[in-house]
Amino acid sequence: MLSVQNIGDVASLVTICGAIIAGIGWGFKAIVLNPLLREIKYLTDQFKGLNETLREIRSHSDELEDRVNTHEVQIGRLQVLVGETEK
Repeated sequence: MLSVQNIGDVASLVTICGAIIAGIGWGFKAIVLNPLLREIKYLTDQFKGLNETLREIRSHSDELEDRVNTHEVQIGRLQVLVGETEK
């Protein structure tokens, strides 16, 4: 059993416990936290890329929608003209 003889023993015990806790904290950071933060940064960058791709797809989709609408109007006009000439 541990017996405390004087204040020096308490100080030594606190120092040893502090060093052990600091070592565990550093190990946790090195083994768990740093790789996790790297993966989070990688995923964030990937999401930025996906957002940019989605923005481009939406832009192309809007352009295609405008072209389809224009063609529908032109086809409608042609149908009217063909219908009028057949009468």
